[in-house]
Amino acid sequence: MNVRSIGNYAFQNCSNLSNVSISNNVTNIGNYAFSGCESLPNIILPNSLTTIGNNIFEGCSNLNSILIPASVKSIGYNAFSGCDNLNKVIIPDISSWCRIEFQDYSDPESISNPLSIAHHIYSDNDTEIVNLVIPNGVDSIKEKAFYGCTNLNSVKIPSSVKYIGKKAFGDCKSLNKVIVPDIASWCGVKFVTDYNWGDQTCSNPLSIAHHLYSDENTEITDLVIPEGVDSINESVFFGASSLKSVSIPRSMKSIGGTAFYECSGLNKVIVPDIAAWCNIGFGDNPLKYAHHLYSDENTEIYDLAIPYGVKTINYQAFQGAEFLKSLSLSNSIEKIAGSAFSECSSLQSVVFPNGLKKIGKGAFWECSSLETIVIPNSVIEIDEDAFGNCLSLYSVTSLINMPFKLDKKAFRYTGETYNTDVIYMAATLYVPRGKMAMYQLTEGWQKFLNVMETDTKFKLTYLLDGVVYKTYEIQTTEVITPEAAPVKEGYIFSGWSEIPYLMPAHDVTITGSLTVDPDYIEGVEIVEKDEEEPKDYYTVDGRHHQTHQRGFNIIRMSDGTIRKVLMK
Repeated sequence: MNVRSIGNYAFQNCSNLSNVSISNNVTNIGNYAFSGCESLPNIILPNSLTTIGNNIFEGCSNLNSILIPASVKSIGYNAFSGCDNLNKVIIPDISSWCRIEFQDYSDPESISNPLSIAHHIYSDNDTEIVNLVIPNGVDSIKEKAFYGCTNLNSVKIPSSVKYIGKKAFGDCKSLNKVIVPDIASWCGVKFVTDYNWGDQTCSNPLSIAHHLYSDENTEITDLVIPEGVDSINESVFFGASSLKSVSIPRSMKSIGGTAFYECSGLNKVIVPDIAAWCNIGFGDNPLKYAHHLYSDENTEIYDLAIPYGVKTINYQAFQGAEFLKSLSLSNSIEKIAGSAFSECSSLQSVVFPNGLKKIGKGAFWECSSLETIVIPNSVIEIDEDAFGNCLSLYSVTSLINMPFKLDKKAFRYTGETYNTDVIYMAATLYVPRGKMAMYQLTEGWQKFLNVMETDTKFKLTYLLDGVVYKTYEIQTTEVITPEAAPVKEGYIFSGWSEIPYLMPAHDVTITGSLTVDPDYIEGVEIVEKDEEEPKDYYTVDGRHHQTHQRGFNIIRMSDGTIRKVLMK
């Protein structure tokens, strides 16, 4: 028999048809070919078949099993509508099944994939697949490929997969394990997400399974993204709620939208390189869910220092880092992008470095503990909601000599409890002396109810053993260059007390001290008491004394000789 095609409507409504044998020469079965064949219980499609037409088995109410050969490339819309008793779909070749185009994307009620009715997938007539293994070499899993397989417990995805279509694992309600042997390749998979927020679905099976495994027995709760991975695609870890921590390598350049969405168990983000982290392009930031930032597995960062060389802190970089208490910014920073520190609810004060030019939209949005900020003269733009909802803010010091037009919503409040301008009414704006009138006439700045003039330079004093050693007058927000350690023969310098990186808006005193070096003996006699009658005693700095002093002494003996001794 040389039949190669079964035409449209060929056996439509043959209600008594109970058995069909189709030649292996057939490559196409047309639209409605077997629709309404109510008595047909099962069918094995030929290995030559490439196309299953629209509505082909529509209304075959007694059809309970069907074998789909590897040759099939597409299945038309409504192909299995009304096949209510279908409970077995035999798929001997998973690789080819992953590539089938299901033609019902334009109509959500259309049923082209028989699995959405049968719910059970078989490799042969007797072997049900509950632990699905996608074969190596498969590079894509098409839209709705396994939609409705409610008996699937796990799926293993090889490194060859680069694309998973929309709703590929939709309604796989029993899925609880996604096995990913290669995290690096997984980070590069393209997922198609359907943002229907009432019933959100994602092509990523993790959004249903929630548990990520490296093999059949090893669950990943502490995720390490390998060094060398430079991007995490959109939705890659969507719904992985069993993840507890994630470590991000220095090589990372971008993290896609919803990459960590619904990772509700995440409580630690490990960032070994803060400079690299600041430069990541964020579509989604795991810190929004974890709230805790770590430099390694054991060290949480409470006092964040942005290292020199970073010019921009990117969008959302530290959003949601609720446990950051302090922030030190290097003077290389020129821009803080939108939402960079939004929702950092423990952050209390920020002194921005001289050189900063722009503070982006919502940069410090809802930093509810933020009390004081100092804005350097270099800033030329503060965007909408930059300090929105910062209700604790009581002091805003601006060092800007020529105030620019400030966004009217830069310091607004959006809640219902207070007036929209409550921050402008409660906070005091401190401006350089002689500049008050300019601020009160400049849009945005004029919204502050309380404006006061202040000094912009303050004293930095070094005390050595309680005596003034050096003193300087320094502009607030300028980088402080620490004074060199004093040197004195026979003495040890203790080191200066803590020196701020940037000059704050107040005087600063730094202290240090010199102590006798007990190991200094070169050219020195060590004695317990005077062995000869001395005539004069001097300390090493030339001060005259009536008797010896503890430590180093220069002694002129009665015979006129000079001795340098260390008195214990």
